[in-house]
Amino acid sequence: MHTHRRLIVNTALMTGSSIVMRCIALVFQAWLVGHIGAAGIGLYQLVLSVSVLFATFAISGIRFAATRLISEEMGLERGAGVTGAMRRCACYALFFGLCAGTLVYFLAEPVGFLWIGDARTVRSLRITSISLPCIALSAVMDGYFTASGRVWKPTLVHLLEQLVSITCVMWFLSLAAAGDLEQSCAAVTAGGACADVVSLLLMTAMYALDRRKYRRGGDTVPHLTRRMLSVALPLAVFSLWDHALLAAPHTRTDGERFSAAGRANATACTLYAAEHVTKVPLGSNNVWDGGWTAGTMDGSALARARRTLRALHEAGLLCDDSYAAALSVCRLDYGSWELYTAPCGLTQLVRRPEEIYTGTDTEHVYIQLILSGDDAPLYFNYQNDLGQGATLADDAVAHYCALLGLDEFTDWQYPDWGTAVRDFGAAGYSETAQVYAVANAGGYSVTLSAASMTPQTFAALNTQYGEETS
Repeated sequence: MHTHRRLIVNTALMTGSSIVMRCIALVFQAWLVGHIGAAGIGLYQLVLSVSVLFATFAISGIRFAATRLISEEMGLERGAGVTGAMRRCACYALFFGLCAGTLVYFLAEPVGFLWIGDARTVRSLRITSISLPCIALSAVMDGYFTASGRVWKPTLVHLLEQLVSITCVMWFLSLAAAGDLEQSCAAVTAGGACADVVSLLLMTAMYALDRRKYRRGGDTVPHLTRRMLSVALPLAVFSLWDHALLAAPHTRTDGERFSAAGRANATACTLYAAEHVTKVPLGSNNVWDGGWTAGTMDGSALARARRTLRALHEAGLLCDDSYAAALSVCRLDYGSWELYTAPCGLTQLVRRPEEIYTGTDTEHVYIQLILSGDDAPLYFNYQNDLGQGATLADDAVAHYCALLGLDEFTDWQYPDWGTAVRDFGAAGYSETAQVYAVANAGGYSVTLSAASMTPQTFAALNTQYGEETS
């Protein structure tokens, strides 16, 4: 009867605490979105997806193994078995936790550049490496208290952990530079890491007080290590397989292999990741093709749009009339503006004209911008059905590549496909950067776009549309 009552109490406690923690998390997430924006949340989610995979490796099935092993020893009333099981589980967790932390720390750059596709995640990944041993050891403590039937202790610790995390995140964000997504993401990650450390310290302290009830002395229980490994390792394999399938990076062929120079360039790296890793479309219909999440348009987003328009104008990619018309609609109270975010730090800003046109005003202006985390215009489409002077400067592609920060590459080819492709403007390709850039202008529109393209794909296009290059 006592056991039955304890089961009911523990179940009610876990359910109630879960509801409370979820409510706190929802309120805090709403606050966080308001402070770092949808783009910041998106960047943190990318870090989190990788962190979860490595945390799974750090834990490697030890929580369940500890629960089972310790409950068996407690049932047999073998104090030496309990302490022996805890010692082995802690060593197992420490080994895998340190391995996971070391891997994350030293692989942060390739993971951030090639897997996630955003260099701004590197710092956050390295912060994550600190917390992984703590997470692994806390899993052992969690298993112990679950086996002993006192789930209220880890439940209380998890609640305190959440409060510590919120407090630390708010403090770290107050120290971060406003609008700096890299610092904001690192602040959120650091807050979580601090909470993991505090959680481990509290759990360890409670266990230290608890273990006094068990008999001291040598470990006389046979096969503890074998029993632990027989439970933990199969669970570790299946858990890692499951998470790896969800977070598996793109497997590249030899022809798609990215050059070291390309990896060192932020824009080229972002384009490569969008195409091959996260598979976020960057074409004219990309919002409906998938990969994008709707966000809230605000003044800071419009400021980014205005800065980009000015840069395009100064580079000769947007004429005076088009620039003036585009700039005039960069107001929250003018027309329908939409904001979308996607992995790799991408932000899309869309201004749709009003359904009812009046005279010759700027209600006819359509703008679509896709910006990288560094505000490089990876895609730009301007339309005005009044036909306001849509022209491009000479060497438009070269100017566009310079604006994207791709002018450091010296292997640009400029194919001449005008006889084979209707309304062909100008294009350029760099095999080193694996970037294909296009600039087009008509009587009503200007389109600039950049995308990652393998040498094989470009060679096939060049074969199809003509071999002439300048």
